Amino acid sequence: MKLFKSITALILFLCMLRMLDGNVFMVPTVNAQPQTTKFTWHVLNSPNETKNIKDFNSLLKQAKKANKPVFIDFYADWCGFCKDMDKKTFSNQRVKAKLNGYFLIKINTDYNNKLSNKYKVYGLPTSMILDSNGKKIKRHEGFQEPKEFLKWMGGKK
Repeated sequence: MKLFKSITALILFLCMLRMLDGNVFMVPTVNAQPQTTKFTWHVLNSPNETKNIKDFNSLLKQAKKANKPVFIDFYADWCGFCKDMDKKTFSNQRVKAKLNGYFLIKINTDYNNKLSNKYKVYGLPTSMILDSNGKKIKRHEGFQEPKEFLKWMGGKK
């Protein structure tokens, strides 16, 4: 009986430590959530188009300095498929991991006619990859499920 009380006390002690600091000991779980990948979108959605163009050029300079290619998501607030890209595709952990190597820019086409025309954006959503100098590498118009998007990202032009 004394051994049982000692083991019970030890288990309770370890459980209390676990509650205080989740890293005391690790218990493997079958349904563990994948580690999230953090990344930041640089959003150009100001009603002042001149400011947006200036900001875009500044972002391209930052991408060049970081030696990263640029991924652009052309969208509009009213676009249902654009919202689906945010909810279903860009929130996918594998997609986030893939985009982590890019300088990310979201451009609201309602406030950026000149940038939309420059890159010939006629349908939404439009995904585009540029080199750090702003030269288009590849593009896709329309919604893509995560699997399709990853294939497009990894595939050829």
